[in-house]
Amino acid sequence: MSEKRLQKALHLVNTMPPVDIVSNLTNISQLAPDLAVQLSEQVQTPHQIDVDPTCGQSYIKTQYNRDGQSYRSPHSNQYYPAVDEGAYRPSGDLLELENKLNAAFKFYTRVYFGTGKSNPAISSCYVWKQGQTIFCAIAIHNEIVGAGENVGGFWDSFHLVNIEPQGSNLYTYEVESSVTVHIFAETNQIGKADICGSLSKSNRTRKQSTDILSHVENIGPLIESNETQLRDYIESIYFGKTRDVIEKIHLSQPPIQKDAFLSELYGSMLKNRQSAMSK
Repeated sequence: MSEKRLQKALHLVNTMPPVDIVSNLTNISQLAPDLAVQLSEQVQTPHQIDVDPTCGQSYIKTQYNRDGQSYRSPHSNQYYPAVDEGAYRPSGDLLELENKLNAAFKFYTRVYFGTGKSNPAISSCYVWKQGQTIFCAIAIHNEIVGAGENVGGFWDSFHLVNIEPQGSNLYTYEVESSVTVHIFAETNQIGKADICGSLSKSNRTRKQSTDILSHVENIGPLIESNETQLRDYIESIYFGKTRDVIEKIHLSQPPIQKDAFLSELYGSMLKNRQSAMSK
């Protein structure tokens, strides 16, 4: 019964506007306190940003770098606020992989999201291991604020990567990606407009890997492919559908401009009407 209630709660959260997911999650958790922990673990909420006090660099807080109310920074490998020494911190090859992923996706965000000085895109990568399987959590946040007006939006993407060894330097890479986009505007000219959407996509492949760097080289194209496809889907589904609705409300072009026959017929009708008016 509890599993059925959880699935219904997850369905309810996922069908509501993504921009309201935090308040909706809080309200549902209050109605069903026994589901609160499971919901918080399975529902992806908007990225929260914090600053590492040791270096002044920003990082993204996720459930995968969390210990209680503290979050581990990928820049210093320390938790803020501080926690006991027993808290998880990657070391050895896992720390090297985490550092290389962070360096790679820092460059990735510059390429795909620009280098705005006021609100630069942020990426954070976290690595851990369970048994023989390596897990990588990769989060990206980009926020745009309009100049002088209440116009802006954000892009939140999250990727969970499973790296499972298959023997003879062969690995299975499985990526679960989700993207949330929110665009809003409120001006005197257009009033208030708000578009928000969220989509997910998975990808799976097998590739050879001989060292840490080759893991990064294998992961990068998978995430790049997922993000590009999700961006195209969002543009087509949300913005394309919006254009379709507006087109049905008021055509951008009269039908006569779309059909040569109707255009010629309409021209003849105009000539006849003008001729009748002149008489």
